[in-house]
Amino acid sequence: MRIAIFIITTVKSIVIGLLPILMIHTMGEENYSEGFYLSIYIMKCIFSLIAVWGISEGLVTLLHSFDSDE
Repeated sequence: MRIAIFIITTVKSIVIGLLPILMIHTMGEENYSEGFYLSIYIMKCIFSLIAVWGISEGLVTLLHSFDSDE
């Protein structure tokens, strides 16, 4: 059960991290301003940090669950 929770948390975090990239690919080939691309890049950085935080949180929870079995 604890491994399933870790896998779900990891997948969710990866999807959150990929959201800005998916947004760019679904917008097409139109010309956008530099400010728009800068905001997408900043969003990508923030979402990547959230994804890393989510994965590490899931890993810590998984490891703590093994400790509580003793």
